[in-house]
Amino acid sequence: MNRKDIEKTKKEIYNDLKKRIKSSIKETNFKFRDYLIYFVEDDYIYYSMLYITVKEKGYEILTTVDAKPFEIDNIFWEIFNMPENKDEPASLRAIGAFTILPLEIGEFKLFCDDISADYSVEMLEGIKDIIIKFNTRYENDNDAFYKLVDNENYIDRDLVKMLYLIKQEKYQEALDIVTVLLDNYEYGKFRDDKKSINEYIRDYCLKKLGRKIPRKSIIKKIFGGR
Repeated sequence: MNRKDIEKTKKEIYNDLKKRIKSSIKETNFKFRDYLIYFVEDDYIYYSMLYITVKEKGYEILTTVDAKPFEIDNIFWEIFNMPENKDEPASLRAIGAFTILPLEIGEFKLFCDDISADYSVEMLEGIKDIIIKFNTRYENDNDAFYKLVDNENYIDRDLVKMLYLIKQEKYQEALDIVTVLLDNYEYGKFRDDKKSINEYIRDYCLKKLGRKIPRKSIIKKIFGGR
């Protein structure tokens, strides 16, 4: 099977799988949008993307299951001056460009040897099992996400640490962290036409502490603009 045939087969599998998922998902609490399966429960959003690999006989479905507290994006959007996003559909938290990275809580692989067969129920059960295991393990720990992402492999580590402190109204501690970052020219990966996310966090904390906010963005001092 050449590359063109593989891509054609993959597209056919995706389209067929989407139809089957839309049918099977009606019997669950999951929601489905494009290739995204998501679920909201106990202040968490869980979501999963589907990846298809065509084999010589059949195909393989790989789905990673991600999770994060519903509140983390709300805090981020409030600080980053995007509060209207709180009222958008839950799927925005999974596919939006301005969102906090989730924690991967597991993955599920399913080999499908018959292209014409329906594997959607089995796949949804696999995702459900991963979510249940995570919930069971951390059901008594409301801060599990914040502890689990506090490691060097998590890209948004500093950002989430500061958002967590702000959640607890520990504004001075968050300010101490962001001040060091800005002193080292670390502005964070998010920015708009006004400021970087780390400048927004600094100003938010200063305001909460009743202190003076700098009049001009560091970014604009470097790149110009009023």
